[in-house]
This record gives sequence, C-alpha cells and structure tokens, in this order.
Amino acid sequence: MAMSGRAQQVAMTSVTGLAMVLSAAGQLDLAYELAAFVGDNVSTDKPTRDRAARLLDDLAANLPAATIAAAGERGKARRLRDVARQLTNA
Repeated sequence: MAMSGRAQQVAMTSVTGLAMVLSAAGQLDLAYELAAFVGDNVSTDKPTRDRAARLLDDLAANLPAATIAAAGERGKARRLRDVARQLTNA
C-alpha cells in the first residue's frame, strides 16, 4: 500500500530526527547517510530539507571527504521502505 503525501512528509521528518539522534550518539556515517536520503527525497518538505541540510553541513565538518561521498551516495540510493526496515531492526 502506498503512503499518502502527508505520511511521507511525516516519515521524512522522523528520519531527520533519528539522524540527529544518531549524530549525537557518534554514528556519524549513518547519520550522514540518512540526512542525505531525506535531502534527496521528493517527499521532503522545505523545513525538513533545511534541517537535513544543516545536519549534513555539521556532519561534514567531522567526516573525511571519502566518507561523505560514500554515505551521500548510499543515502541518495535508498528507499523509504528500506530505511524503515533498517531502523526498526536496529
């Protein structure tokens, strides 16, 4: 079953919040990957996209360029279903 547009926006906001928690917990690679996913997703509203962009900027200051590139590509290649599975199985 497909999610409504509003449900997808709520999901993107939630993933951004989880990325922030992961960042605070020191899981910078995964936090960057999830923030990149949110920033690249067409369902993301502007305020959430802006929060994800700020997080990406903060994380980029603490990660090597190769890690940023790899995590960014992984994030952009993700699908919401797969992100939800990973986060609920973690």
